[in-house]
Amino acid sequence: MRKETINDSNIYLGRMEDVIPHIDYADHIFTDPPYLYIKT
Repeated sequence: MRKETINDSNIYLGRMEDVIPHIDYADHIFTDPPYLYIKT
């Protein structure tokens, strides 16, 4: 997990399982779903 701070905002980069336990509050959460496993 990597944490970047820009002005008064924090950006956490990493796997969901590693990041979510360290977040107390979030205004937004952006994810990248595993598109490889989606079948049409």
